[in-house]
Amino acid sequence: MLLGGLMAAAVGPVHAATVSNLNDAGAGSLRDAVASTPAGGTVDFAPGLTGTITLTGGQITIDKALTITGPGASSLSVVDAGGRVFEINAAGAAVGISGLRLTGSGLPVRANGGAILNTSGLLTLDAVRISGSSVQGDWMGGGIGGAIASFWSAAGTSLTVRGSTIDGNSATKAGAIHAYNQAVVIENSTISGNTATDSGGAISFDSSWGGTTIRQSTIYGNQANIGSGVYARNGSSVTFFNSIVAGNSDPGGANDIDRGGGSMSATGSLFSELNTTLDINGTDVNNQFGASPMLGALADNGGTTPTLLPQATSPAIDAADCVGISPDQRGVARPQGARCDIGAVEVLAAVAPSADVTPVPALDPLALLLLSALLGGALLMQRRR
Repeated sequence: MLLGGLMAAAVGPVHAATVSNLNDAGAGSLRDAVASTPAGGTVDFAPGLTGTITLTGGQITIDKALTITGPGASSLSVVDAGGRVFEINAAGAAVGISGLRLTGSGLPVRANGGAILNTSGLLTLDAVRISGSSVQGDWMGGGIGGAIASFWSAAGTSLTVRGSTIDGNSATKAGAIHAYNQAVVIENSTISGNTATDSGGAISFDSSWGGTTIRQSTIYGNQANIGSGVYARNGSSVTFFNSIVAGNSDPGGANDIDRGGGSMSATGSLFSELNTTLDINGTDVNNQFGASPMLGALADNGGTTPTLLPQATSPAIDAADCVGISPDQRGVARPQGARCDIGAVEVLAAVAPSADVTPVPALDPLALLLLSALLGGALLMQRRR
C-alpha cells in the first residue's frame, strides 16, 4: 500500500498556478505564476478572467518545461509596448502556450522576435493569436521575426503552430515567423497581412533542412521584397499539404513562394501565382496554380481566432483529398462536402430544411390586395356594430 501510494504521488498531477488578475507582477499575476510553477507544471487562468495584461516590467522568460493554458485568444491579451512578451530559454524542454493573444513592440533596433523569441525550447503554440508585433533593423544584425523568431540551439529547438492566427506583424526579415535550422510544423493556421522590408513577408526558413510542413493552412496577403509568402533559403526544405498560399506580393507583383536555394514540395494546395510552378522542385500533386482562393476578410467565423473564409464559389472548396486530415482551425470536422477544402477553414455544409416542415406558400400581389380589402371590410362592419 505504501509503495502504491508513493508511485501514485510520483505520477500524480503536476502543480498548477492560477493567474487571478491582470497585473504585471505580484501575487496572482502571469509573471508570478510562470516564475513560481515548477518544471513540468501548468499555468492556468481563473474562470471569468478576461481583458488585457500589460507588461511594464519587461519580457517574461520561460526557462523550464511549462504549459500555459489561456482562456481563449478572443478573451485575454498579453501586451508589451516596450518589448516582447515571452523569451523561451528552456534548455530544449517542451513549452506549450495556448488560448492567448500576444502583442510585442517597441524593442530596440536589431532585436529579434517581436512577441516571442525562442532560443532553446520545443515550442508549441495552440489557438494563439499574435498581432501588431514588430521588430526593426538591418537583417544582418537583427529585425528578424515580427511575431516569432526561433533559433537553433544544441540543446534542441523546434516550433509547432496549430489552430492559430498570426496577422498584422512587421519586421525587416520574416514579418510573421523566422526559423533557423530546426523542424517546423504549421497546421490549421492563418498567417495574413504581415510585412517585411527585406524577405519573407509571412515566413522565412533559413538552413532548416530538418524539414518544415505547412498543413491545412492559409498564408494570404503578406508583403515583402523577396518571398512574400514563404521564403526558403540555404537548403531549407518545405512541404505544403492542402494549404492556400495566395495573394502575397512584392514590388514586382505576385510572389507567393521563393525557393531561394531550398527545396519545396506541394500536394493538394492552391497558389495564386502562376510562376509558383518554377519553385516547386519536389513532389507536385493535385495542386492549383494561378487561381484566386476567393477569401473573405479576416473575421470571426467561429472558434477563438479570426480566419479567412472561402466564399461560395471558391476553387478551394471540395478540392483536396482527405488524407490524414484533422478538424479545421475552428474545430469544424473535415470534410463537410464531397471532399476536403484547401486551407485553414472547412466551409460548413448547407443545412437542408427538415422533411417534416411544411413550407408556407407565398401570396402573389393580387391575392395580397384582395385579402387586405376583405380584412378592411370586416373591420369596418365590426366597428358599426
